[in-house]
Amino acid sequence: MAPLPVKKQLLFFSQLASLYKAGISIAQGLSHLREQIEDRQLLQLIGVVEEFIVRRNQSLTEALRSQSGLFPPLILALVEQGEVAGKLDTTFARICEILEKRRQRILEVYKALAYPMFLACVSALLIPIPKAYQSGSVRVYFEQLALPIGLVLGVWLAVRTVRGSIRNNASVRYRFHRALIGFPKIGLLVKKLVLARFSSSLALMLNVGLSADRAVAIAARATENDYVVLSVGPCLDSIREGHSLATSLKICPVFPPSFSGMLATGEATGEASAQLERLAAMYESEADTVISMLMGALGPLVLAVVAGLVALQVIQFYMQQFDNLDKIYRSL
Repeated sequence: MAPLPVKKQLLFFSQLASLYKAGISIAQGLSHLREQIEDRQLLQLIGVVEEFIVRRNQSLTEALRSQSGLFPPLILALVEQGEVAGKLDTTFARICEILEKRRQRILEVYKALAYPMFLACVSALLIPIPKAYQSGSVRVYFEQLALPIGLVLGVWLAVRTVRGSIRNNASVRYRFHRALIGFPKIGLLVKKLVLARFSSSLALMLNVGLSADRAVAIAARATENDYVVLSVGPCLDSIREGHSLATSLKICPVFPPSFSGMLATGEATGEASAQLERLAAMYESEADTVISMLMGALGPLVLAVVAGLVALQVIQFYMQQFDNLDKIYRSL
């Protein structure tokens, strides 16, 4: 099952949090949500959750887990701990904070891509004009326009096919995630995002009272990177043998020495969770810087490509005109 978009997750939990804070039970809150929300996917989710809670008398955690893949492991773990501790109001607020931060990052990326995408669309419309003008036929314009449209559709279909293969095949997904972390430039960004998400998730899990090995396992799944999930396996064994978090995480190649060193300092002072939160903030800041640099470079790059294509079309147009003049001159 495909993950629920972050925007819909945020809508679901923010509305549920408001109702629960007002003193309305989860079951009653779901009934109110069904009347307020129009999104078909969310309505289906609410119906399933209601079925588990009202008719089967099960917990909210069990209801959400029944929808495998819709919610990330971190969200499910927080809901479970909130129910166990009887602090769902605090849990919902924390979940909304996490989802809002993710939504803001996604919006920043979309905003940065808006200008390059606009340039690409405009160039696709402008590039066929010289040949159409030269031929004097509108039909030529649309024939030339078919090439960029076909290229875009081909790329879109290829991306969708690869994405489906990655999502449905664990072996392919593992190899892709491993290659992604090792990829130049993009790999640096992915690694910083992974470290930021792991650090913040681990801090949350330790704060709600989970054991260190279970907290690390959930934090690894929260990164949504199969390579990280499998890489922390030896770390879990080391933790169960009695070693510290910092010593155990040194085994995993994903975590740089600086990460283990700062975590060791936090453990020595009894502030491991606070140190992890500082690490998460540091990696998020570095990731935001890398994203800004990549997005900033993308605009000029697209502009240069568009300018080159337009210049090529103009040169071809004038070369054709010169050829025609040369033929006229030779025929005299």
